Amino acid sequence: MITPNDTNTIDREAVATKLDEARALIERGWVQGSYENAHGNCFCSLGAIEQVGGDCWNELPELWQPLAQAIGTNPCEGFAIATWNDAPGRTQAEVVEAFRKAAELARTEQVQA
Repeated sequence: MITPNDTNTIDREAVATKLDEARALIERGWVQGSYENAHGNCFCSLGAIEQVGGDCWNELPELWQPLAQAIGTNPCEGFAIATWNDAPGRTQAEVVEAFRKAAELARTEQVQA
């Protein structure tokens, strides 16, 4: 879990590292329509975030906010990331690239809360 530091700010490199870890999971296997496959070795966007960081909706907005920004959705719109992930025609390569962009946004502190 990523926790605020002593100045009550989030370590942006830690966020980017977790996004990179989630991207690596998706590179190994990606699914649509569920958080993970029956074997637990392929993940959707949110499933990968949850796998590397815990409860992504309640505890880790710092992980899904950069991803929402990278794909051009509003992070406050409920399941916007899931809808994007599950869109017909979406490719694994597009999802991997979105995670790469999200990590870069986190590293350069360009995430809009």
